[in-house]
Amino acid sequence: MIPTRLRLTAGLAVVMLAATACGGATTPSAGVTTAPSASSAGVASAAPTTDTRKVDLTFMNWYYGPGDQESYDAIIANYQQKDPRVNKVVIEVQPFERYHDVLNVKLSGNHPPDIAWINMQRARDYVESGRLKDLRPTLESIEGWDIEDFIPASLTAWSKGEAIYALPFTNATNVVFYNTEAFKKAGIPTPADMVAAGTWTWENLKTTAKALKDSGASRYGFNLQNDIYINGWNQLVEVWGPYGGGPWSADGKTCTFDSPETVQATQLIHDMIYKDKSYPGPGTDVTFATGDLGMALTRPDLDVSGITFDWGVVSQPDGPKGYVPSVAQNGLAVFDGPNADIAALLVAGMLSKENMEQYPVFPPGNRKSLHTPELLLKSIPAFTPEQVKGTVVKAFNSPNQVLEYNHPNFGPVWTTAQKIFDGEMWKPDADVPVVLHNVCENIKDLLG
Repeated sequence: MIPTRLRLTAGLAVVMLAATACGGATTPSAGVTTAPSASSAGVASAAPTTDTRKVDLTFMNWYYGPGDQESYDAIIANYQQKDPRVNKVVIEVQPFERYHDVLNVKLSGNHPPDIAWINMQRARDYVESGRLKDLRPTLESIEGWDIEDFIPASLTAWSKGEAIYALPFTNATNVVFYNTEAFKKAGIPTPADMVAAGTWTWENLKTTAKALKDSGASRYGFNLQNDIYINGWNQLVEVWGPYGGGPWSADGKTCTFDSPETVQATQLIHDMIYKDKSYPGPGTDVTFATGDLGMALTRPDLDVSGITFDWGVVSQPDGPKGYVPSVAQNGLAVFDGPNADIAALLVAGMLSKENMEQYPVFPPGNRKSLHTPELLLKSIPAFTPEQVKGTVVKAFNSPNQVLEYNHPNFGPVWTTAQKIFDGEMWKPDADVPVVLHNVCENIKDLLG
């Protein structure tokens, strides 16, 4: 999935070394910024007086841009007030498209950053690498930090045994927006009606999308807005999860692309594209805001300011396995090195409950105590409290979340599978079970 961007800015004497952001965002020119003074909320314990180190910490990420500078200035400056060992934080930005390649080169040369973002899909690469610092001892040493406040499932991909090698700093899910006027024109029940009746399922979404298309109420009935063609087969997590499907087994060693569950879910989408014509095919550019779609599955912070029609929003549909919402994450990790203990304290301070609640730069986060309609409405003010409860809060509180797919050999596996999806799956005459079996035949040796 396209990474959720956490906007990070300067602390005292913070230097930005690169200026290209994921998704084409524009960043300010390189320079040095001095952070203002800040309150003491949510900062880890002060440095021991016997430790006289003066260090420059390096922080590598894929987005550094305007809009949230004051918040991060305050967080980092606040930490520096408590820990005078940190002289400055040097921020290096690399475009997401080459981010992990650059990071791996640094690791190979034994010059990793002190702190780095890691995309969820690459989580196991780094967790299994032996290069990351276990953050658990640091977190447990800080009074009131409360690791139990984090959703247990949110730590799974970043942990090994009892060790926690990164903290998820984003926590994004998807919802289904629908065009109320299109449903009135088609004369059919809305998704909200189906939620109330307990019939909001993927099969009924498919039937509804076809009715919207056939009636002329909308150009297309439904779309996964994160683009299954360009961004890849892994975007099918939204439908695979509720069907009990997925690309590989829990241990990552057995291919399950061709399992009955994955086949059934993939067939549903393929039929919507090529039989029902209710889902846009490859190369078709449509958005919910233009009115071309009756329904769209996308992030809850969709910009609705320019929409001229009435709309509603509901949770992701149920499947044979019930309600299994997808959740996307990125991790904040510390690499082992001479200053890893200090870097870990800074990371802990950034993701303290106080800072995650106080500063609007953070997405909803993974702390259970912050998943209240009042706080979440700050991120999605277009929703009503009831809509927040029925979508975002519902997803975050679900015990059956499915995280973005990750694997120790994710890059080669993804590329091999994607070539087959591009060349064989997205065609009108594709035999879905055969194509998915072909994927397994081609990636089985890559799974390990």
